[in-house]
Amino acid sequence: MNDIVLVNIGSHFTDKFLPPLGILYLASYLESKGFKVICKDTQTIPFINKRQYKNTVLKYIRNPAKTFGFSCSTRDLCAAIQFAKEIKTDEKIIIFGGPGAAGIEEEILRMAPFIDIVVVGEGELTLAEIMQHIKGNNSFNDIKGVVYRINNHIIRNPPRERIRHLDILPIPAYSKLDIKNYRAFNIITQRGCPYRCTYCSESSFWGHALTQRSINSVIDEILLLKQKYNTKQFFIADDIFTTSRKRIYKFCNGLKKLNLNIEWICNSRIGLIDEKIMRRMADNGCINIHFGVESGSNRILKDIRKEFTVEEAEATIDKACKIFHRVVLFYIWGYPSETLKDFIDTLTSIYRLMNKHNNLNIILSRLEPFTNTCIYKQNADKVKLISNKKRLLLSPASSPLPKCALNYPKIHPYYYFTTYSIKRKEALLNYCLFRIRSLIRERLRNAKKRCIASCSIKLTKNHIISKYKIVDNLAGEYFKRIISKSDNQKDLIQNLKLYDTYIKEIIGDKSFYKAWLP
Repeated sequence: MNDIVLVNIGSHFTDKFLPPLGILYLASYLESKGFKVICKDTQTIPFINKRQYKNTVLKYIRNPAKTFGFSCSTRDLCAAIQFAKEIKTDEKIIIFGGPGAAGIEEEILRMAPFIDIVVVGEGELTLAEIMQHIKGNNSFNDIKGVVYRINNHIIRNPPRERIRHLDILPIPAYSKLDIKNYRAFNIITQRGCPYRCTYCSESSFWGHALTQRSINSVIDEILLLKQKYNTKQFFIADDIFTTSRKRIYKFCNGLKKLNLNIEWICNSRIGLIDEKIMRRMADNGCINIHFGVESGSNRILKDIRKEFTVEEAEATIDKACKIFHRVVLFYIWGYPSETLKDFIDTLTSIYRLMNKHNNLNIILSRLEPFTNTCIYKQNADKVKLISNKKRLLLSPASSPLPKCALNYPKIHPYYYFTTYSIKRKEALLNYCLFRIRSLIRERLRNAKKRCIASCSIKLTKNHIISKYKIVDNLAGEYFKRIISKSDNQKDLIQNLKLYDTYIKEIIGDKSFYKAWLP
């Protein structure tokens, strides 16, 4: 019988998901210590309807093993707790960990009495000790880095030191999952981030210290993925890959020597990369690069401690767009201190870049005030629940609002916003839809003129979904559902009219924009 089942609770929003490195690292380390491990990833379970999905997932993860370990993101914490409740029996031990549990360990135990222990931060060493104690029927009181319950009392043990040399960890146990379910591989070369952005929750999980694998270890893993799985692309999942020029050069030289003909993608940061490094990366297979710009206002960038300016960001992005196939930019709106001018500056910067470059993807998201971030602690009195059902449709969350979010708001920031952001949400949605509807009408007119009306829907879909990523995190999902239900031009126009009516009910008059629409 297996000693533990490791479960990654992931939402099935796309067919482009990646292997869950968290549980795969845990599995390989536990197996190196002699434990029998099975891994389950709910990303691979297609969503049909709520009831069928729930039953399918429960059937998929149920196992006679005594211990279950759940890992999830903040987005999926509510679902993970519900599945754990269904799995729990008197004989089973439920362990939680991962980014979704970071900083709110006590709150999770208070909310869910069926969860026995929560791992704080890095899990490999801690989970191995937990398993040894379970095997020996011992107490958890001498295990560093855990929060647990004894006789209805919640106990937090001292923190565990970070793993300084990541080479002690075996390569992730990819064989535990059906790799054919994933579009590519993701690897890590280092853990943590030395920066202190006020909105980011990474420091609560990794701390500010940066720990690294040796480049030789990283290259060995890439070689294994190529030889065993014939992978053609991998994503470097470091928070910031480009922290060291010397390390990048060594990595690129290692790839060049192998001559694997493999593509890769990574995250970078404005100010840590120049044209010379970009070209070296591109020459050795890097096709896409991601930047967290986060705002188009210098005042906001200073406020959230980004340590660069809009001008520096745009200059770096201009260079990157000439070198890489695709450049992805992440922005956030709805900061507590964000004024209307700051907000408009962000939109203006985005459209200025989009008008110059055809290989940009823009991901614009509403601020999620994670409870373990500086921005939450400074503005806790301004955080409010998205309670209006229509507003909920515009949030990243889906309707209806889960009961666990209503009853335990502190652990579900995904459903919250700061009070200053409501008007901006409406403004941004209105603005985006104005531009999109204009684009669609233009596309339909052009298609008709070229006598290819039968292709107009396809052209519209491709343009909206591939280029105008700016709406994906706002009204995008609702909008794409309307597009996908439109079989011909007539249906599309009718659905858009209904959509216009829906939007007017929410945000009303557009006259506010006449002064600054480009």
